[in-house]
Amino acid sequence: MSGKILLTFKMSQPRGETSNSDHEFEGYKNKSYEELRDGWVNVKFSETIFRCPYCRDGRDYTYGDLLRHSSRTAISSSGLKEKATHMGLEEYLERDLHANLLSEEKGKKSEEIRSWTDSYMATVMEIRQAMIAKFNADVNMMEEKANAQLKKITVEHGLSLRLLDDRERELRHRERKWRALEAMNESVKKELDNDRILNGLFISEQRKAHERVLKLADDQEREKRKLHHRIIKLQKALADKPRLELEINQIKGAIEVREQLIDEDVDAKKKLGKLEKNLKKMEKELERMEDLNQALIVKERLTNDELQGARKELISGLIEHPRAQIGVKRMGDLDVKPFLAAAKKHASVRGAQDAFKLASTWRERLRDRNWHPFKITTVNGDSKVVLDEEDEKIAELKEMCDEGIYDAVVTALKELNEYNPNGRYPLLELWNNNEKRKASLNEGIEYILKQWRAHNR
Repeated sequence: MSGKILLTFKMSQPRGETSNSDHEFEGYKNKSYEELRDGWVNVKFSETIFRCPYCRDGRDYTYGDLLRHSSRTAISSSGLKEKATHMGLEEYLERDLHANLLSEEKGKKSEEIRSWTDSYMATVMEIRQAMIAKFNADVNMMEEKANAQLKKITVEHGLSLRLLDDRERELRHRERKWRALEAMNESVKKELDNDRILNGLFISEQRKAHERVLKLADDQEREKRKLHHRIIKLQKALADKPRLELEINQIKGAIEVREQLIDEDVDAKKKLGKLEKNLKKMEKELERMEDLNQALIVKERLTNDELQGARKELISGLIEHPRAQIGVKRMGDLDVKPFLAAAKKHASVRGAQDAFKLASTWRERLRDRNWHPFKITTVNGDSKVVLDEEDEKIAELKEMCDEGIYDAVVTALKELNEYNPNGRYPLLELWNNNEKRKASLNEGIEYILKQWRAHNR
């Protein structure tokens, strides 16, 4: 298209003037393109409104309409300068502005994806915390029930032993009574002997049963502790609700089996063997879950890196608007306003030079890594890092300069000590200008989205 326009222009000129006209035409065209490219001339006034900087009507265009306007004018205009400037405008729109518009659209989509990811991860973490809390409550309830059951069994067996002892004493008393009777019937004596023997065997068996019960209860307590330790490990590894419920049911089943061993000691060994097999399976499953947990930790680190990257991108996008509600502040940068105010008081060139020299001197001192005018003090048992006002340079600053300059230097010094104590150079940080504090990533994203919605209304 540009070639056709140039050819038409050449044909309309006399042969003697062709070289000069071509040179002048290219000069206008290149100047127009460079001014647009370098930002000296603006065509974009909002996301959808564009204007031709070479037409006086001030008409609003879309991007496509402005491109067609520049092309038509470059073809149809009879003026050399108007042709050249509109051709430069057309070249800028096609080569530079179109690429910038595509880049901005991709950036907006990327910010929307990051915002959705942050919201989703926050929801997942809330669900996970709720699951862990419910799991802990269930475990505590299980332990309380098991302890109550064990206490009940111990009391019941103690009562049985006391009843058996009372029965034995009663039989001995009867034996002594019958032996005292000279006319004791032999058959009654044999019956009494048999009762005593049977009662002794019964007491012996009951004692053995009681010992087995106590041993099983002790074994159960040990197994419960082992299971509890495994539960704690599982709690740290589990991150999904179905797997958590499955492992809880397995553990509850294992505990119920151990409780049944108390009442059904005949099958105790078989059930104990099954329990051990189940526990081995659980250990293998736990190993798998630990691998999953490690993968989640790696994912969390990657997500954190992405969030840091998003924060840097957000800072990069907001750096051109430092005074907005959510902007960017150079933490540790010396504020020169108090120095300028001091220079205005002198109202002389020498006073201004001295003020700027003073600001430069303190800026260099702030960057000195060997200067650390801080000390540690203890207040109410807590150690705090505070400014050492007895430091030689701090004392000089307080004595020689006014309060505004002193506050500016101390503020920059404290910010450097907090954000970059080793490098001692300013760092960019998201800043809430309304509340004079550091802004969170969510605040920055919400502000960007709010501005984007306002521009698209």
